[in-house]
Amino acid sequence: MSDPLSSTPPESAPLETARAAASPEAVSSLLDMAGAGGPVLYLLAALSVAALGVMLAKLVQMRGVAPSRKSIQQVFRAVEAGEADEGVKAAGKIKGPLGPIMKSVLEEAGSLPLALLREKAQLKAEAALEVLRSHLRFLEVIAMLAPLLGLLGTVLGMIDAFHALASAAGRADPTQLSGGIWEALLTTAAGLGVAIPVTAAVNWFDRRGERLAHVMEQSLTHLFLQLELKEQARHGGERGFLKAAD
Repeated sequence: MSDPLSSTPPESAPLETARAAASPEAVSSLLDMAGAGGPVLYLLAALSVAALGVMLAKLVQMRGVAPSRKSIQQVFRAVEAGEADEGVKAAGKIKGPLGPIMKSVLEEAGSLPLALLREKAQLKAEAALEVLRSHLRFLEVIAMLAPLLGLLGTVLGMIDAFHALASAAGRADPTQLSGGIWEALLTTAAGLGVAIPVTAAVNWFDRRGERLAHVMEQSLTHLFLQLELKEQARHGGERGFLKAAD
């Protein structure tokens, strides 16, 4: 009959599991597994850390860059009504790089030709989008190299395993071969584990950049169409858009 005082209560099972996971034996097992993968596994670990740092930085950079359709419409309504100051204020409230670009266009609309303003706005938009696309190529390279490095580690491990098996001659142990294959496949799993999330992150960042580029292009085109209509109306004898320029 077991002693009830010496039995482990059910609620302590998670604690015992955590202790077992943090035990020196478990840590030693993880280190042995990492060592079994060889230098390729350490290289994949370094690439995963670098990719994680870049992805976190891109998440912070991408946060709040997408302008709301409502704020853009407020600028269009102000321009349509001929209210220059309200248009500038509304453009200043737009999130991301689109707001400052539209604001500068409205502020300089009375002093510079629209063709020159269009070129300046396009250059600013391209520069802002290039900043958002930065380091994506680095992530793409990691997503491409990680499975190849994993495959390389597997091939090298298989070579070592079969070389050991051939050296054993007639005293070959099947467990030796299976153990070598198991260790070699670690790098393939690690390479795929790095490549899959990085590939997903690259596609998500790229889609966000494409979406922002589309919104910026459509918004700036619409804004310049409105300004051109106002310019034609002013040359036709009607009151101009920017009162300060008259």
